[in-house]
Amino acid sequence: HEERETNLSLVGSARYYWRTKDWVRTYSEMGIGPSLRWKKSFYDESYEKKFKPTVHLTILGIEVGNSHVIGFGEFGLGAFGIFRGGIGYRF
Repeated sequence: HEERETNLSLVGSARYYWRTKDWVRTYSEMGIGPSLRWKKSFYDESYEKKFKPTVHLTILGIEVGNSHVIGFGEFGLGAFGIFRGGIGYRF
């Protein structure tokens, strides 16, 4: 049978920059917060709801870019997976 699961997390984090050099920065980060999970089987009418803490640790993160546009990649453990990356814009 098929299950449907939805997670909603609110994670606050603190970041420590190891090195800031021109357009490259390296960092580590720790985040923690509450998570709510809704789980439902295909044939079930009701949802199973569960609150739990969620944690993520970025062991090594790298930002590349200028003061407005950045690209980033992270290696970590926890709620956001092992590898994460993206592009961002700062105002």
